[in-house]
Amino acid sequence: MSFNLQRDAKVYVSEVSTGFTSANTFEVRPMSGFAFNQTTSTQDISVDEAGAAPSRGSKRFNTSINPTDISFSTYIRPYKAGLNHDCPERILWEALVGGDAFGTNAVSDATNVTIDFAGSNVHELKKLYIFVDYGNAKYVIEEAVIGQADLGFDIQGIAMIAWTGNGKIMKEIESATAATFPTTGNFSPVPDCADFIKNKLSTIALSGIYDRTRGSQAVTLTGTSLTSGTAITMSAGTYTFTIAVDGSVPQTISYVSTGSGDTLGTIFNEIESQLRCATVIAAYGASTSTFTFYSEVYGTASSVAIVDGVSNGLFAAIDLDSDVTTVVIGSAVAGTASSRTYNIPITGGNIVFNNNITFLTPEELGVVNRSIGHFTGVRSISGNLTAYLRSGSNTDAAQLMQDLLNATRDVTTSFNLVISVGGSTNTPRVDITLPTAHLSVPTIDTQDVISTSIDFAGVPTDLGNTDEATVEYYAA
Repeated sequence: MSFNLQRDAKVYVSEVSTGFTSANTFEVRPMSGFAFNQTTSTQDISVDEAGAAPSRGSKRFNTSINPTDISFSTYIRPYKAGLNHDCPERILWEALVGGDAFGTNAVSDATNVTIDFAGSNVHELKKLYIFVDYGNAKYVIEEAVIGQADLGFDIQGIAMIAWTGNGKIMKEIESATAATFPTTGNFSPVPDCADFIKNKLSTIALSGIYDRTRGSQAVTLTGTSLTSGTAITMSAGTYTFTIAVDGSVPQTISYVSTGSGDTLGTIFNEIESQLRCATVIAAYGASTSTFTFYSEVYGTASSVAIVDGVSNGLFAAIDLDSDVTTVVIGSAVAGTASSRTYNIPITGGNIVFNNNITFLTPEELGVVNRSIGHFTGVRSISGNLTAYLRSGSNTDAAQLMQDLLNATRDVTTSFNLVISVGGSTNTPRVDITLPTAHLSVPTIDTQDVISTSIDFAGVPTDLGNTDEATVEYYAA
């Protein structure tokens, strides 16, 4: 009888079930706590009856073998293979981001290793064979797929990725030979020159639109003495003007005069009550009063366009009054927005790439059912960054929070987010780029040092596109 120790465990990932070579089979070194398990689903049948001697038995049936659960973590370890950059987990990335042959979506060249999602719009991901050597017991997981990769930025630790997935079936290999199990010489080992990455050196580069203003247009009234209570002489009737906000269908604002009791204040209040998707602010002075109309939306799409009616225009009617000598409808001013680059030292965080895989298993009676395969669900890329809530600079976390609060009417925010694990100019490092990341308004965490948490999601430029993120490895 022999014991099997976790310390002796070795894991190999291959594109093939046999015919192993260094081009299709790779060693990965899992960290402590890895798990490869297969379970069965059961059904209990029991009887329950009355009488002096009731039958009380039960019987259990195996109904199906569940997909193999795969869970392990690896360190991120870039290295140079000749002139090219590479990493031991490249085959895992390839399986995560598509169904193509190794080297299609995780490309190694003399510049870096680039992993993108160009080939990820598929129903089935790349199927792998994972070989687990516990020392005296050896297993293979057939048709394994990688469903999720979770990359953490614990600044006290070493850069690592937690991989999870499922396999179709797990089998013990009773007779391990070079044809049935990877052995030295027919797989690519993790080289000693593969470097670890210190999370403490990690930085982020975040840039996006800030300082949004609202589109506006001003109506300036001049006279001898203008206050909210300034009386306006108007004939009885209905007076209108139209206003278009953000290019939408113009809305008509009406003011009904009885021929007496009209003041700048009552006119202003009636305008304010009828406005949609806009606000109006009145500023009364000794000889000038300004009604300024603003869109409620911030940014370059924000605009206000006022048109005074020709025959019964409200502002034309006000202009005929002896107290208001002139009414000028100013030019419309479009909303504006500027770009800002934030400098925020992080204290932690993570990013998760998830394929939301579902396995299909039939439910026939009288047999133990096995999975017939998988299909992908929604591709999601999301994460979280934590930082101290520093203030006093226009590029710190407090400024980011202010800018996002000012943009709460934006349906989708768009920021270019680059997370450099190991530092933006250092090697080795990993750069994760989300060119159109959606950021939520940060939350505040009250601790000894006030902190903030920033949730983000990688979104494509269009629902059918695959440009949410790019991962790039750089070896030393």
